[in-house]
Amino acid sequence: MKEVSKGKYPHCHHWETKAAAVKYIENEVPALAKKTSYIYMAAYATNAFLYPKKDVETGEYVLTVPASKNLRMPIIDIDGSAGSFVRALIVDEPAGTKLLAYDSDLNILEIVDTWSRVTGKKAVFQSMSEEEMHKKTGLPYEVLDGAAYLDEYGYVEGIEGAITPEQLKKPAKTDSFEEYLRKQDIETLLSFQYGLPELPSRN
Repeated sequence: MKEVSKGKYPHCHHWETKAAAVKYIENEVPALAKKTSYIYMAAYATNAFLYPKKDVETGEYVLTVPASKNLRMPIIDIDGSAGSFVRALIVDEPAGTKLLAYDSDLNILEIVDTWSRVTGKKAVFQSMSEEEMHKKTGLPYEVLDGAAYLDEYGYVEGIEGAITPEQLKKPAKTDSFEEYLRKQDIETLLSFQYGLPELPSRN
């Protein structure tokens, strides 16, 4: 993110460390690079940015994201689908393949509509700046940079030759995001909140 955006989005360290690992393999370990394929996992289906939240004051469900309505979010059920994509890379594709792995590739308004169809609740999309969301939710820029960057550059900007699931020699059969949602508990879908997990006690 930092390199592609020329420093505009410098905080997403979990993304940066993966990019650094790939760069190291490609530049410093050529023997390994010749037999390595790469899988780029889409947004996990449990990502809070995919779920409208209930406004406690109005009762309205709102999906607030630091991005525009044009944001595209490829989505993957990491537990249910990742193995199928990894298998396809190992068994069917040549070494050196770079796959953006996802079950569904939706824009943010389609995500809201999908959630509404499944839950029966109306929801709306709200765009905020990273600064506004940081003040409102307390989310760190490590998290907020991700959506803002994807809105501007997409998932595979700067990754040469990346393919999508439809381009696999034997495309994997996985559940769509809507099918995934229909298998979840409705109360869970209605109760997502922004926030980070609590740190374990040191006691």
